[in-house]
Amino acid sequence: MESKPLNILVCGGGNATHVIAGLAGRHENCKVSIFDIVEKEVKGFQEGIEKFGGITVKHGNNKYFGKVHKAVQKCDEVAKDADVIFISIPAFVHEEYFK
Repeated sequence: MESKPLNILVCGGGNATHVIAGLAGRHENCKVSIFDIVEKEVKGFQEGIEKFGGITVKHGNNKYFGKVHKAVQKCDEVAKDADVIFISIPAFVHEEYFK
């Protein structure tokens, strides 16, 4: 019996977002999306997704690749389907993300 993928939304564009999205995307049963309000960050993620299909996380001599489904600048494109949402942004910008 095949299970439904776990839809994960990672909010932000910094280091924590890269790590969470990359590590979660390693799991076949996870479908990872990224939301950020900064256009430059979203475009960078989109280029990486188009070119490589995801994100590589480096830790010491180890590299971990995780698939990322999409990166968007409009949260409503992905939030409605999310089973889990990670807020990986500093508290002082929460208000901007939740508008």
